[in-house]
Amino acid sequence: MLVQMRPLIASLIALIILLGIFTLTPSSEGLQEPIIHIVAPGETLWEIAKEYYPKRDVREVVWEIRKHNNISPMLGVGQEIRIP
Repeated sequence: MLVQMRPLIASLIALIILLGIFTLTPSSEGLQEPIIHIVAPGETLWEIAKEYYPKRDVREVVWEIRKHNNISPMLGVGQEIRIP
């Protein structure tokens, strides 16, 4: 059974590597691609803002995330949020 799963495992590893490369590589205009955060159970905008911008005023970051995504403070599990 493990032998049958080798192509699948190899494909997943290749996909993870490619996603890592594209995430770290800036676009041709010198700007990084936006970060997409998937909301986990119990997460708040406050916690997400602190995770991505620990040295900035969290209130400003929360406002920017809300404005950028046109969302309310209530989040849904699995919701995709673009981090500016």
